[in-house]
Amino acid sequence: MTKFLTTIILSIFLTVPFQSFAQNKVCGSYKGYIQDDIHQYPEFYKSISQKNQNLKQEFERIQNNLDINSLRSTSDNKKIIPVVVHIIHDDGPENVSDEVVQDAIDALNRNINGQSNLFESRTPDVFAALRGVPNVEFRLARTDPEGQLTNGIVRVKSPLSNEPSPRNAVKALSYWNSYQYFNIWVIKKFLPESNGNTLLGFAQFPFSGSMATDGVVLVYSEFNDPSSSTLTHEAGHWLGLCHPWDCGAGTCGDDNIFDTPPSREANYGVSFNNFPYHVGLQNQGCIADSMNWAGEMFMNYMDYTPDQFTTMFSKGQVEVINETLEGDGIVPGFRQYMWSEVNIDETGTSDGFLPPTCTKQLNIFENNDAYQVCIGEETWFRSNSRIFGNNISSVEWDFGDGTITSGSYNGQLGHYELHTYANEGTYDVKFKITYDEVIKVRASDPSLIPATDPSLIQSITTDKIVQGTQDELNNMSASNISSHYIDSLGKYWGLVDTTFYRGKVQETIYEYDYTNTCVAEIVKPAFVTVNPASSQNTSPETYEFFAGLDPDWTVTENNYDNSVWSISDLSQQARWEWYSGNGSMKINNFELSEKGIIGGYSEIISKSFNLSSYTTPAIKFSWSGAALNTFPTNELRVHYSTNCGENWLSLATLDPVTTSRAGYIATNFVPNPNDWLDTVLTKNALKNNNVKFKISYDGGTTTHNNIYIDDIKIGEASSLLNENNTSISQKVSVFPNPLDESSSILLENFGGQETSIDIINILGEKVYNIYAGVIQSDYFEISNLRARIKKDGIYFIRATSSLNKSFTKKIILN
Repeated sequence: MTKFLTTIILSIFLTVPFQSFAQNKVCGSYKGYIQDDIHQYPEFYKSISQKNQNLKQEFERIQNNLDINSLRSTSDNKKIIPVVVHIIHDDGPENVSDEVVQDAIDALNRNINGQSNLFESRTPDVFAALRGVPNVEFRLARTDPEGQLTNGIVRVKSPLSNEPSPRNAVKALSYWNSYQYFNIWVIKKFLPESNGNTLLGFAQFPFSGSMATDGVVLVYSEFNDPSSSTLTHEAGHWLGLCHPWDCGAGTCGDDNIFDTPPSREANYGVSFNNFPYHVGLQNQGCIADSMNWAGEMFMNYMDYTPDQFTTMFSKGQVEVINETLEGDGIVPGFRQYMWSEVNIDETGTSDGFLPPTCTKQLNIFENNDAYQVCIGEETWFRSNSRIFGNNISSVEWDFGDGTITSGSYNGQLGHYELHTYANEGTYDVKFKITYDEVIKVRASDPSLIPATDPSLIQSITTDKIVQGTQDELNNMSASNISSHYIDSLGKYWGLVDTTFYRGKVQETIYEYDYTNTCVAEIVKPAFVTVNPASSQNTSPETYEFFAGLDPDWTVTENNYDNSVWSISDLSQQARWEWYSGNGSMKINNFELSEKGIIGGYSEIISKSFNLSSYTTPAIKFSWSGAALNTFPTNELRVHYSTNCGENWLSLATLDPVTTSRAGYIATNFVPNPNDWLDTVLTKNALKNNNVKFKISYDGGTTTHNNIYIDDIKIGEASSLLNENNTSISQKVSVFPNPLDESSSILLENFGGQETSIDIINILGEKVYNIYAGVIQSDYFEISNLRARIKKDGIYFIRATSSLNKSFTKKIILN
């Protein structure tokens, strides 16, 4: 195992430490993990609860009807495990190629079956004698759950690739039922651990109780490294194995497997040269040296030993794997149906199955997500052509303005092109590539391969490491047989003065290459909008949405395949839409939550305005929202751009509590007149001849009720502030509180008023004046509050306006 992992009864999290090994003691294995995770992320687990129930019922039905005679292995009694790899990417290097996926599966098969090229040179004989071989083979599925042909690889573009929270959220983006398929998710990276460690992956044990999250998640940097044992380690957990030290409790725990001796803790920097390691209680061993002279089995795949020194599973561990796959003779194995004949046929993983051809999906995007640009500005178009490998024969970009080109290429970026539009308008963009693909079909029997020319079937012979008695190896016709004597080091296992034999047996598989010439094409309508460099819209504007979305505003779709949690329905997500009930724009969160959909993102973007002649240009809008739980996480953000939407700068963010100002409402929220709040925002940078506004909604990680916006106005700040000012509620907020270096004070709806903001101590004495003067915006924030108070204690923020209103907020400084 490469570095460091954390195991838990539901999931096991793999982490790599910093250089200081003192930071590595963070294994978190305990029986209550699933309850803690549900408590931490109740909305997520609520969203998948029905899916879990449906999966459980179907799984129980299949298990109850499982015909033991329908179990099928290959001619050499190998059990086939169908695999689907979900690549959750954001068009970065984590979007690994099909070839990388197959290489990772091949490495997993070598490792789990004791065929690592490191086994012979880096496994002490006393431990090598205990090597177990489960004789399983993981194969990419060729038929999906709907019966459609597949290559066993699913690609989903999503921001959740980067530091998903909760970690299981990525599984809701793409999932195949876990009683038929071994689900593997590949992402960019996880959130940093609080102790400084870096998570590499996590797996879920059998019998965990959450089938909708069953599988393995790991970072792409481990997945695309053939020398990494991370996937092997995680597959071990998925098949029921613990770390050698952590199925018990505390230091010198145990995995309840006899032939993997108790370990004091995770082993990080141990190498072959450290053997024997932790021998005797005096050397931090867990067993007296009179009982175990060989020490800990640090080269085991379930330890955290560096990749270059992990080489084996034990016979006892293989017994656990087999029980997971075969059962105990009374109760079927949890994953027994997976390698049954009916499932091998349904998943297309039998020998010689011909996968689909020309299935790779092309995609294009603007490198900076700048889909609105100014005339004469350069736009950087990119593609995902890297996943097509090195066999691309032709490329064609069509930018919709009459420009057709083959573009440029970079090994890290793939095919791209910089393009400048000369005229205003909205343009379709098309990208087409022609490529050759080679599909390899393998079988242990050449007659099973549906070759168009059987003479081109290749035989591939490899040397397989085998161990046993001399007679057993002779019966296998093994070559290069060597004897390995076990001396007193084998006492713990009763192996003293025994000898095992090792040799090589040739294994032949047959392979046929199907070569196809494929064309992939994608057309994205209205992909880029080109605007004048200077706007002619100089008059104040009002948008009331009485009859629908005003043509001056556009609801944009994000470029992700899906950015919400919805195992049950991936076709829907949060989106600004016109609500006829009160003539406003609405995010219909309540309806989405009823369908188990959480999160989401949507934007509404304005045309360009020329605000250069305004003294203090501003935007004003009305909004209303409500909560559907006690921990809202959604935000309403306002941005502006002065370069046609190529770059967006923040104007304000309404936090989750603020956006839920109507409070908790368990029913479909429709605002009353008193539920609306006006907000006026201004900034010196808005005094520009080309200003666009964007109001975006981010659904966060929990369910929410509906949120509305209406009555958007662009104009002079003083005029907007004076409209119906007496009806606007004022608010003072401090966050976070108790204070830290990031704490800020926020005043809402004090715009246009002479205001004094003071810090008052517990004796009622003013100790500092933060601000005195006219507040120019209805959304006024002062940062770095912590630095303004010198001593710890309890204080009060007092904001007093020229309307003789005073607001006080208690703050705590530890």
